[in-house]
Amino acid sequence: GSVSALRDDQQMEAERARESEVALKEQIQQAGARQDEMMKSMAEELISLRHAQDDAVALNDAASKGVEEELHMLKEAQKEAVARKDAAIKLLEEELTMLRAAQDEAAALKDSLIKSLEKELITFRATQSNA
Repeated sequence: GSVSALRDDQQMEAERARESEVALKEQIQQAGARQDEMMKSMAEELISLRHAQDDAVALNDAASKGVEEELHMLKEAQKEAVARKDAAIKLLEEELTMLRAAQDEAAALKDSLIKSLEKELITFRATQSNA
């Protein structure tokens, strides 16, 4: 009877070994599936990060371009303002020159008027004293 009991023990042991082997294989499969899922998830995350990085680079480029255009516009506006100021100064200088010329002319006219009045006065006095 002990031989058959031994055989039963061996069969039970073999059965347990098979069951634990099946369980182990299932665990390995599940672990593999989980690992695949994680790898897939990480790959998606990486793609998402790359897209985000590309978007950030594009935004940065656009912002840089915008700033460059703004700077260009400001420089142009500054050049225009300087040109206007220079034109205004030139105009004022011309006006001043004309005013000085007019002033000189007025002074010359005044001098000539005074001289002619003095001559007339001398003439008038001479005629008075003779009369």
